[in-house]
Amino acid sequence: MSSPKFKVLWAASGFTPTHPDAIQEIASEETNRLPAKTHRVVQIRPGILVKYGLHVTTKEAQNMMVISKNSTIPIPKVLAYATFGPFLRAARGNVIREGKFYETYIYMALARGQPLDKIWDACSKKTRKAVSEQLTNYLRELRKLTGHYIGSLNNGPVLDLASPSIKNKGKIPHSYL
Repeated sequence: MSSPKFKVLWAASGFTPTHPDAIQEIASEETNRLPAKTHRVVQIRPGILVKYGLHVTTKEAQNMMVISKNSTIPIPKVLAYATFGPFLRAARGNVIREGKFYETYIYMALARGQPLDKIWDACSKKTRKAVSEQLTNYLRELRKLTGHYIGSLNNGPVLDLASPSIKNKGKIPHSYL
């Protein structure tokens, strides 16, 4: 199998995504801002984070861009998204198998403020209530987003795990992105 390829799928004008090899040099348990087994979130330079892993998807980046463009919900600005692969991965029973495994990288601007999980315990009851109301309002706004299609972004299939026989229904106008 050939070496993994880095493919930038979209980038904001003037932004150059950092190559995954350089990110691996920075990444560690100490630099990972969101301890999860399925992905990492690492600050790669001042004001810029990258979220990456096998379970990170291009749809996540596209959804973030749609929400940012069509709502007032504060969301990190997506600067680029890319894939890296294919490469070998350990499968069941620690057997190495050749497969088309890709990691997705979402580059985004660091959101201002403090992580809620770090300050929640120190917040007053009044502040907690205000934050909860604000989050509820964001969910209401998110639920009001509408489109002129049935399906996933970029003409993708309907993602309905309960109905796996549905292959590709609906379209999304490119102007919506």
